[in-house]
Amino acid sequence: MSSPFRAPLRLHVALLSIGAVAAAIGRAPPARAESGMAKVSAGGYDAQARAGGDPALIGPAIGEADLAPYFPSGPLKEALGELQAGRPTRALQLTPRKPTDDPTRWLRALALRSAGRSGEARRLFEALALSGGALADRATHLAALSAIDAGESSLAEKLLGQVSLRYVDADQALLERARLQGKLHAAGPTAARLVEETLAPIFDGKVRADVASAHLIAGDAQLGAGNPDAARAHWRAAWLDHPLSGAGDSARERERRLPPGPPIPPLQLVRRAELLLDAHRNRDALDQLARLRLPSLCEGGCPGDRTPAALLEAAIALLAPGALPRPHQVTPEDLSHGVVDPADPVACRAKLDQGRLWRKEHEYFKARSALAPVVLRCADPDLRARALYLLAQMESLAQKPTAAPLWESLARRFPQSSLADDALFNQGMALRRAGDAIGEQRLLTQLVNEHLDSDLRAEAMFRLFWSLRGTGRGREGLVWLDALAAHPDPEGAEEERARYWRARTLLETAGEDASALASSMAAQAADVEAARADLLWLIQDRPLTYHGLLARGRL
Repeated sequence: MSSPFRAPLRLHVALLSIGAVAAAIGRAPPARAESGMAKVSAGGYDAQARAGGDPALIGPAIGEADLAPYFPSGPLKEALGELQAGRPTRALQLTPRKPTDDPTRWLRALALRSAGRSGEARRLFEALALSGGALADRATHLAALSAIDAGESSLAEKLLGQVSLRYVDADQALLERARLQGKLHAAGPTAARLVEETLAPIFDGKVRADVASAHLIAGDAQLGAGNPDAARAHWRAAWLDHPLSGAGDSARERERRLPPGPPIPPLQLVRRAELLLDAHRNRDALDQLARLRLPSLCEGGCPGDRTPAALLEAAIALLAPGALPRPHQVTPEDLSHGVVDPADPVACRAKLDQGRLWRKEHEYFKARSALAPVVLRCADPDLRARALYLLAQMESLAQKPTAAPLWESLARRFPQSSLADDALFNQGMALRRAGDAIGEQRLLTQLVNEHLDSDLRAEAMFRLFWSLRGTGRGREGLVWLDALAAHPDPEGAEEERARYWRARTLLETAGEDASALASSMAAQAADVEAARADLLWLIQDRPLTYHGLLARGRL
């Protein structure tokens, strides 16, 4: 029998697919394509007219059905193939010099740019931008890039300024415009102000982008304006807040060339390590934490550790630090003593992060060494609960009997923690494996009654039924299945499982609650009819689900 428990490119217009681009241009309705468009001025078109965000101007998502070749036959199909094969000169020979339709203009403009004829490509892209449509912003962006290729930086800067913030590659347009502004204007306050204004949508979160690159550019502009402190602030933000970006490392190198500034607060360095940890850059995060100079959490010994071995370890640690790295094993008794003389809060947070990292690296001994002092010496209840959770989890993975009291201590000592329900659930599962069904039912009932918003509540209710069923009291467990069926989850999986097992249980225990023969027969018939109703519901309403297929066989 199968287990009844359930284990819990940015799609944008691809320039490489010229057929898709041309198809999008060809499909745009003329009336919508021209709405809000102004005449070309200063080498581009008026972006203010498109600030309203007309969907026809933003551009549709192009799916697989739209990727059929736009040029089915003839010279244009051959031209498309030549361009995709990296032979733009041959592609230009196969396209008309003055194309009359937008798809052919796109094809020729791309071929011109690939062939190095950037000036002609820029003018053709500008004409495409003026015609509007789904790819107006794309055309303006390509016109600007063509202008950069042709050495027309001022014109490129103006074109990039006309790209809508709703354009799928608006981040690239903003970054490129800021770089141009830094080159076009003499280094000074004016250039720095323009760069900051251009990059403001990125800093404000209005445009998703590589924020570290924006800080890198802004820092360069501020340094050119004679503001090393402002430059340092940008470069530190790039390195500290965006450690996954390559621009962050470049920003760090730039800062090191400045005269020494104020030290970085340890908390910010811990946060940087946490960002690396969340991105699974474990070794980089460990390296970051290892460089921190923070006070030890157990100077003078940890409260609660009064064993002779601990006293001997403390004595040896004074003479030969690190000679005996054996950690104290946290016990429920340790938690009952409370925290005397709490350790440094930042050191506590860093130590928790180290424990998490070593846990992810499967270095369980090192993880315990880091986490035990957090439980014993730190005042923050959230940090202590998270450290205790990891310790209990590792004990459970090792199938040690010490896991059970740690789970129970977490639920009892930190009832307000978001991990309290997990502790009750895991402790219940530990008791089930140990054969203590009564203890399992007690903890799962506590979870259901005290943690109404828990994401484990539905699973706990089903396991309560399953525990009762396993001890021959399946009929009593129907109350939990009734509750699950009456309040289904959004996906409906819990209701399906509850209805199936309710039908199974009713069929297996039909008529058990009745005593007299007549009433027993009536009760049995009622149970069978109720079970039949559940099975029919599964077959008719959820025919292709797992439990719907099982129900068909049962019926």
